[in-house]
Amino acid sequence: RLVCDLRKEMSLPVDAVPVVLSLLDQIHGLRRELRGLAEAVDEQPGETRQAIIAALKARLPERT
Repeated sequence: RLVCDLRKEMSLPVDAVPVVLSLLDQIHGLRRELRGLAEAVDEQPGETRQAIIAALKARLPERT
């Protein structure tokens, strides 16, 4: 169904479908890794969690 939607609804060329599917697989893999990282951070003592969160916020661009 996804491939059909990509081809028909989004007018995606046939040769682009494998690229899009590969990118979607990468996104799902990264989400899985991020979920594991978040769980590992959650298992840390409060002070460590806060230090990790502060370090992460310092590296992320400000949201508007």
